[in-house]
Amino acid sequence: MSGDYVVVCDVGAYTLSMWSHHCSRTMPLVPGFDGRESVLQVLCHAEAPEDMVSICSIGRDRRSLEARPGAVAWNEAAEAG
Repeated sequence: MSGDYVVVCDVGAYTLSMWSHHCSRTMPLVPGFDGRESVLQVLCHAEAPEDMVSICSIGRDRRSLEARPGAVAWNEAAEAG
């Protein structure tokens, strides 16, 4: 009901802050409060399998690298070496 509180303890904040794509794990949906409203909402949408394919394909397509900060310099260094 409006005005009630929901408490969710021990839900893995460390896991989300230290998330990696090791073993092709996709990022889960992250529900929470943004601090401006007291309405539970989606803070981060879950990654789809297609997102993982895109992440794993970096370096094969220069256009995908140019969209990421610092990646063009990495790509140029890889081409030179």
